[in-house]
This record gives sequence, structure tokens and C-alpha cells, in this order.
Amino acid sequence: EIVPAAMRGRMYGINNIIGLLATTTALLAASWILDELTGLSRFMMLIGLGVGAGVLCVLLAFPIPGGAPGRLRETAHWAAMREALADRRLVLYLSYTALTMVAMQIFSAFVPLLMKEEIGLPSSRIVLLEVAGSAVGVLSSYGWGWWSDRRGTRPLRLVLLLMGLLPVLWMLLPRQHEWSFFGALIIAFVAGATYNGWWITDQRMLYVDIVPEERRTEYLALYYAWIGLVGGCGPLIAGPLLDASADLQGRWWIVPIDAYTPLLVGSILAVASSFVLLQRLRARLADTPPPLQRDPHVA
Repeated sequence: EIVPAAMRGRMYGINNIIGLLATTTALLAASWILDELTGLSRFMMLIGLGVGAGVLCVLLAFPIPGGAPGRLRETAHWAAMREALADRRLVLYLSYTALTMVAMQIFSAFVPLLMKEEIGLPSSRIVLLEVAGSAVGVLSSYGWGWWSDRRGTRPLRLVLLLMGLLPVLWMLLPRQHEWSFFGALIIAFVAGATYNGWWITDQRMLYVDIVPEERRTEYLALYYAWIGLVGGCGPLIAGPLLDASADLQGRWWIVPIDAYTPLLVGSILAVASSFVLLQRLRARLADTPPPLQRDPHVA
């Protein structure tokens, strides 16, 4: 309701920069408090700061324009959501998103364990990898938003190609080697740009190309329910798979084989399937007119 469709990519980029900087500042402040204070008081202070920040957030949200209720409809909500599921574009989008999210959950949850247990990096250097990824995310966010505003869904193809390349690079990373950290650092740079690029370009496609202005309630209800379900099921599937392959050891040509190899191979397959679905979705978007988006500056 507030941001015109023509500049939503840049808005997501700026919003992502602010979010990453705020998160980094909060983590640094929390780390300092935990180091300087002792006993239960340090945790009480962190909880108090969190509650205060939440209250301030609510107060600052009151002046934001928009949010008025939509027009009253006679159609039942369940029937409206069934009608939304009849939209082939939405079904393709939800399918592609699910596969991409599963791959990203594997990356975020299990790659730090891979770095520690197989690559041999200490915890302090693993934290540096996360900081490096966040730094690249801040630097690249506006560029992704600017590109998606001008090229629509085209940047998503590059994002998914990079995302599919990440597991290959992790599998080829030398184990227990003096150059392991520098190789992991380069991959962290690519991963940081890729993660943020996917979120920015994907969200722009959702709100500009998929969701119609007059039916956003049922479309977004389905979207948030779906990503919540996928977000909860992904680790439940990946965790038992990692346990089942715990004793896997070996080597295939130049690729080390270990307990994390099935997860990384599975993530490659998930991203490849996601890329195919994205291509089908882009073809369908090209054949159908985009949903009507109201200009917030026009009364």
C-alpha cells in the first residue's frame, strides 16, 4: 500500500541493509553485556532491552499509513483460498519457494557443523564466516534491489545458479588444511550475496508479479502458511538424514565423502528442481498480464 511496484526491489534492499545492521548491532551489544556483567542480571538486562525495543517498535508503527480493511466480500475465506490455489502462477511459486527454502535451511543449519567437524575450523573462525556473509549482504542488497526493479525476475536465475554452486564448493573445500579458512571465507562472500539476493528478488516477484492487489488476503495467507510449514518440516527431514549417514566416509575422485555429502547433494537437487520450476513460472508470467497493482500516490 505504501511502496510503488516500480521501486519495491530497492525498498527491500534498503530494508535488508537496515535489518542486517540492526541485527549485527544487537549481537555485538549482547556479547558485550554478557562479557562485562555477571550473574542473572546480565540476562535480565538483555530481556529488558528486548522488551523495550519491541514496545518502541509498536509505537513507531502507529504513524505508518495504510492498513485499512479491504472491501467487504460475500465470498467465504476458504472458498477464496481455493480460488487462489487455482492460480497456476501461485502454485508454481509456492513449489519453487519450498524447494529453495529447504536448500537454504540445510545451508544455515548444517554448514556451520560441516565447517567445525569436517573442515576443522575453530568456532571463532566460523563466527567470522558469518560476519563476512552479513557484510557482503549489506554491501550487495541495494544492488540486488536495483537490478530486480529493472529486470524483474531475471536476477533470480543467477541467484539460483549461485545457490546450486555453493554445495559443490563446500564439498570441494580442503579438509583440515591451512588454506581451508581462506577458501571458506571466499565461499561465505558468495553465500552472503546469494542469500540476500534471493530474499530481495523473490519478495519483489511475490508482491509485484504474483499477488493481485484486490486478493492479497487469501494469497498471502496461503504463502505464510506454506513457508511456515516448509520451515518447520525441513530440519525434521534433514536431521535424521544426517544421523543415518553419520558413518559415511570415503572419497570419489577429488570429492571427499562424509556424513554431510548426502545433504549437500540433496540441496543441489532441490535447487536444480527449483530452477526448473522458476523457468516455468517465468514463462507463465510472460504469457499472462501481471496482477493489477494500485499506485499508492493516486487517490
